[in-house]
This record gives sequence, C-alpha cells and structure tokens, in this order.
Amino acid sequence: MEVMARIQSTSERLFNRFGIRSVTMDDVAKEISISKKTLYKYYPDKNELVRSTVQKMLDRMSKQFSIILAKEPNPILQLHAISRFMIDMLEHMNPSMMYDLEKYHRDCFDLFVEHREMHALRNAMSNLEAGKLQGLYREELDNDIIARAFYAMMFNLLGPQESSYQHQVESKKQLVNTLIQYHLHGICTEKGLAMVQTINWNQTITHEQ
Repeated sequence: MEVMARIQSTSERLFNRFGIRSVTMDDVAKEISISKKTLYKYYPDKNELVRSTVQKMLDRMSKQFSIILAKEPNPILQLHAISRFMIDMLEHMNPSMMYDLEKYHRDCFDLFVEHREMHALRNAMSNLEAGKLQGLYREELDNDIIARAFYAMMFNLLGPQESSYQHQVESKKQLVNTLIQYHLHGICTEKGLAMVQTINWNQTITHEQ
C-alpha cells in the first residue's frame, strides 16, 4: 500500500504541474525511482492510474466540503470557506488538466460529472436551504436551478477556459472571490448582503487533512 500511495501522490503532483497528456508512465516510474514493471503491477495502463488519481482528488474534495459544512453553520461563511479551498486547488492545478481528461480519458472525466451530480449539488442545495431558514437567502429562488447554476460556474473554473480570465484578473484568488461574491449578491437578502460586506475575502484558512 505504501508503494501505491507514493504512485498516487507522485502522479497527482506531475499531472497538476504538467497536465495529464504530457506525463507518461515512464515519467511517474522515474520520479519515484521504481521500475515500469512495478508500476504496471499496480496500474496496468495510464488510464487506470489517471482514474485512481482523479478518484483520490474527488474523495479529498468531498472530505473537505463535509468538514466545512459540519463545522460552520452559517451558509455564507460556508461559501467563504469553500472559496478558500477552491483557490488552493486552482493554484496547484494545471489549466489543461480537465481538457486532457475530457478528451483523452473520458471515463475519468465522467467521475467529475458524477461527483457534481451526487455530492456537489446536494451540498449546494443544503446551503441554499440553510440560507433561507436563517433569512440570509431570498425565499423565492428555485433551489435546484440556483444550485446547478452555481456548480456549473465553479466547475468551469477547473477547465482550460479558466486561463482566458487571467489577462483580466490579478490572480486565481481574485477570480474565485469575484465569482463567489457575484453568486451571493444574486441570492442574498439585505441581511445576507450585510454579512457579505463584513467578510475579509483575502483571509486564508488551514485545511484539515
């Protein structure tokens, strides 16, 4: 299991740095000083390695989101914490990664789509329901429509189109913060908007492992 963990962590680091298409099985084996035979013992082909790496990333995302939702009862502050996590993830991810997944490893890309449908949308719905109960979000909004629109927006940040924003913004932090605040300004009541104005959007948080 130790070897498998090393392979997964190394492949994720290489994929994040160079993109998936540019990294070969030979690159991964050389990086952790094992033979290709050993690597193929655990992963019979690159697609299996990519799939395992993507699943690990998604499991980590789900765990972090669950921690945020469990520890923070305020839905606006939940989104603030999620924005910090998204910024950290984007700063370590090669913009071509999602493009490579969709074009060359479609079954692995579908894991992201399934995650969005099964977990991300459910979390967004819970956030909207809590916001309405606390008087922070507008009652008349359709939760399903807003949840899907929000996660379509956030999901797009993971793709290569995200890089097209970079000539207009100073950093990924500015990009994520602007989109989260855009979302909140569209759904908040006056009470909610007042809270949004009190948040230090440049604040960083420590993610639990």
